[in-house]
Amino acid sequence: MTLLFAGHDTTSSSITFMFYELSKNPELLDDPVITPEMIFDETLRMYPPAYIGPRRSVNPYEFAGVTVPGKAHVNYCSWARATTCPTFGIRLRPLTRCASQKRAKRQ
Repeated sequence: MTLLFAGHDTTSSSITFMFYELSKNPELLDDPVITPEMIFDETLRMYPPAYIGPRRSVNPYEFAGVTVPGKAHVNYCSWARATTCPTFGIRLRPLTRCASQKRAKRQ
């Protein structure tokens, strides 16, 4: 039952966020280059249903000047990774044309 509920909850929250973002950016619906799949991918990027995940380091490593020992428990934040663009050093806005156009070029 928990798995069924979790699937229901994450799907409904993702669709809610998608409609929220579309209400703020209705012009995206008129753009023939942007597909519904692109819009949903952007929504999942900006509002991941499971945004923090526990991990365990295998070996010691250094991150941002801090040494993390091997076998340490660490948390991975997919939201922080998905909303920070390391290539350009900027934060991306939800449903930006930049991210959608990059996906279109790859297809």
